[in-house]
Amino acid sequence: MILSLFNIFLFATEVVTLLAKIALIFIQQMAKWVLTQPRKHVTGQVVVITGAGSGIGRALAMRFAIQLSAVTVLWDVDRDSVEEAAREIRAQGGVAHAMTVDVSDEKRVEVAARQVREQVGAVYMVINNAGVVPCLPFNELTYQQIRNTFDVNVMSHFWTLKQFLPVMEECGRGHIVAIASSAGIMGSPYFTAYGSSKHGVVGLMSSLRKELHAMDKHTQIKMTTICPLGISGTRIDIPTRTRFPKILPIMTLDFAVDQMVDGILREEDLFVIPLTFRWIYFVHRLVHFPIPYHYMPVLCVETRLIKCLLSFERSLCPLKVSQLLFEFLDYAVEPPGFNAPVGRSHYHDNHRVNSNHRNHH
Repeated sequence: MILSLFNIFLFATEVVTLLAKIALIFIQQMAKWVLTQPRKHVTGQVVVITGAGSGIGRALAMRFAIQLSAVTVLWDVDRDSVEEAAREIRAQGGVAHAMTVDVSDEKRVEVAARQVREQVGAVYMVINNAGVVPCLPFNELTYQQIRNTFDVNVMSHFWTLKQFLPVMEECGRGHIVAIASSAGIMGSPYFTAYGSSKHGVVGLMSSLRKELHAMDKHTQIKMTTICPLGISGTRIDIPTRTRFPKILPIMTLDFAVDQMVDGILREEDLFVIPLTFRWIYFVHRLVHFPIPYHYMPVLCVETRLIKCLLSFERSLCPLKVSQLLFEFLDYAVEPPGFNAPVGRSHYHDNHRVNSNHRNHH
């Protein structure tokens, strides 16, 4: 009897401790929303950026090399574009090393990583940005397009992490950044291959983050997953429409990259941009929050309310509610040739309409 009471006391203590920790996390998160978090410095640190020959990768390289004085290593499969990007950085006083690397090939990644360690030094930050964006109806995707999408968008993350993470662990410091997508946290038509690959990136980062936490290395090695909404000016022409550009904008490249850099330097875990879409994603997660039905008969008397909830597809709200919401907002991409109307990119763009290079990252 005494032993049973003691076990109950220990269990109650664990529950109270758990609730206290959860409350502390919520308080810390609220403080982050209210207070401006400090941005860390990366001056002189080696930063490897994949897909740095154009678009987001190139813009990130420019920010880190010129504005933040980092030692940048630019990787891209296109030799001409990556060397041009490095020359542009050096012309403005930054430090940049250009390397032609096919990140979907683990052997080439291994060779390139060894060259970086020998010629540049220990890598502090890896920004996995390289990606391909097939935008097609599912039945029109070829087997090769599907394989290539996963090789470039997902497997490349494994290959770079296999090379750089062990060194970060030895050094006791590092930062891993993954450029995912809004399509990686919410489904999107015509992005079955792309969206699936970005879901894989989000899952990889989430699992690895928990593994580092279990190994008590999460305070040494930071991880940031960035999920942007549509971006214009990235040389990828995918028609995009948005009914409410103030709520779901098509961001300019400069604005989006500034936001990304800010999230990286503040060491955000999952960073969804823009802010308006972050709140929409929060609501989306809320209405899909699973209910522990298996424990309900234990916790309370089963009522008609619970039976009603059971019919709501095991979430706080049925999936159709979320679908209706996004149909109302009418933010969508269309495969090239579908003649979809383009929206307005208004952030940091003097409210101009950008008619070229629509990209849903």
